[in-house]
Amino acid sequence: MARDIPGFYYDEEKKKYFKILPNHVAPSGSRYSKGAIRKERVQKHKKGTDLKDSILSSRIQHGPILNHLFGAVIGMDREIGRRCTRSGSLWACGLNRMRTLEFYSQRKSSASQLQGEFDQTITSILKDEGTGTIFVGSSSTNAAGGNSLLGWMPNFEPQAEELYPHLSKSLVTYDGKSDITSICMTPARILISTTLGAPEAGGSITMTKLYEADSWETWPLIDQGVTLRLRPSSNISSTFYDSSANPDQTSSISLAIAADTGVLFLKESQIHYTDWLEDFHKTNSAVFSVNWLSPTLLTSGCRNGAVWLYDIRSQGRTLRIQHPSSVTHVKQADEWRLVIAGLQNNLHTYDLRFPKISDKHLNDTNITNPYLSYPKYINSAHPSLGFDLSPSLGLIAAATDECGVQLFEIWTGKEVAPGWGKEKKWNEMIRSLKFTGDHHGEGSNVRGDSEGLLLGIQGIVEEWGF
Repeated sequence: MARDIPGFYYDEEKKKYFKILPNHVAPSGSRYSKGAIRKERVQKHKKGTDLKDSILSSRIQHGPILNHLFGAVIGMDREIGRRCTRSGSLWACGLNRMRTLEFYSQRKSSASQLQGEFDQTITSILKDEGTGTIFVGSSSTNAAGGNSLLGWMPNFEPQAEELYPHLSKSLVTYDGKSDITSICMTPARILISTTLGAPEAGGSITMTKLYEADSWETWPLIDQGVTLRLRPSSNISSTFYDSSANPDQTSSISLAIAADTGVLFLKESQIHYTDWLEDFHKTNSAVFSVNWLSPTLLTSGCRNGAVWLYDIRSQGRTLRIQHPSSVTHVKQADEWRLVIAGLQNNLHTYDLRFPKISDKHLNDTNITNPYLSYPKYINSAHPSLGFDLSPSLGLIAAATDECGVQLFEIWTGKEVAPGWGKEKKWNEMIRSLKFTGDHHGEGSNVRGDSEGLLLGIQGIVEEWGF
């Protein structure tokens, strides 16, 4: 702002000072006479006063969230600039079932239709945040059925009455009774699925190339019709439990797979995505869960409760945490803290910076004291139950062996009452659930892509949202 000099006027347009002339000396129509300058200052003051009066008299436009019964509390905290710590629990209380997708309704047998049951159960689930496509892996509940990987792509037309109007499309069909244990997607949009294996054949890794997220002209096609199935040699592994894609497309390692004898690393070629290089890190216990903490650091959870850290730069590993039971899931809460679920009702959060060793032992190894525990967690003996967390909501969703779903606050350990009620039980144990929304990927192009929770029950997917 220009300095106010007595006897001079600063012209904002010309960026210069001009001497203020008496009225009788200044030429007619001069902008720098005392009268002209006084008139200009009065007009500026009046304009500012009118604007202030207009703001004071206008109606306040409240945000849409304030109209929601539970969201009003969240919105009020946000409006007054106070950090809200209860948004996760309020979100959970306001959960409603938004839609139900029957992936296998067209495949039900006549007997199943009479009983209102499905002959398929969903074992894995993933939502592509770029297109809104929901992928599920299924396992048949009868001897004659098979297992398959399916995708359901939404309708992008703004005037469409339903977001998911089309039946699901089968991408891969598996022979035998090998359950699909995991589904993930690389940054290059290669869909990866793994199978558990069966007595007649070992597990396999299947890769399907998807269309780019902005290729709307290919709708309703999902994949490019190119699928590759790998069956590693028996001396490497015969059972696969989990998979995790590296978030960095330029990394030397693209994919980590949890196997019965260790962790399998795969490298994706920039020229041919079918050109993979196998690298294997053996462990003395089966690996049930893998998760990338960064493009160079991987964590894995084992049957014997060990949680390992792998650094792909030095190709070294270290035992960082000893869980009190078998590890079923390892999830990242923030940069330094891990949420680890296990059997025998063990769910704990650990801080990688300050692991504290207790006096208790498991397999001749001292158990690590947790940073935080969740005492009401229920899973006594089922390693394949669904589990996920949302850092943005501050919530953990965990399926129980009593056919229910629990929600916990990450940073307090308290159980949260969900919108469906704590006592609600489904027809079977839920083997797959997944949080969806902006916390799983930015730049989503799908209508209605707010945070939600997908539950895979029998042959259907229930989508719950706020």
